[in-house]
Amino acid sequence: MPNMTWDSSFVTLAALCLGALAIAGTLLFTQTDLQQCYETPRASLDDEKPTLSQRCDAIAKSAGLTSREAEVLGLLVRGRTVQDVCDELVIAQGTAKHHVSNIYRKLGVSDRRSLYDVVEQA
Repeated sequence: MPNMTWDSSFVTLAALCLGALAIAGTLLFTQTDLQQCYETPRASLDDEKPTLSQRCDAIAKSAGLTSREAEVLGLLVRGRTVQDVCDELVIAQGTAKHHVSNIYRKLGVSDRRSLYDVVEQA
C-alpha cells in the first residue's frame, strides 16, 4: 500500500469544502428546520389511548348501563370493593351488589378479572 501524506493544499481544500457546506447549510435551512430534524415526533391525539374514564363511559353507553351502574363500573375498575362502592355512593350493600350483578350481566362477564379485560380492550 502506498504511503499517503497529507500535504497542505489538500488540507486547505478540505477545510474550504467543509466551510462551504456549513455556509450552504445555514442558507438553505432555518433553525426551525434543524430543530425539527432532531425532535422526536409527538403522537397525534388520535394515537393516544383513551383514559380509563373515557373507556368506562364508552362501555356504559354501548352496554346500556344506567348512570348509577356506570358510576359503579368506574369504581370497580379502579379496584374498589363492594363495600367501598357502598361507602362512596352512600348506598346499601344489597343495592351495590345488585348494580354489580347488572353490570356483569350486561357486559357478559362473570368476574372482576373479565370486567378489567373488557375495559382494557375498549
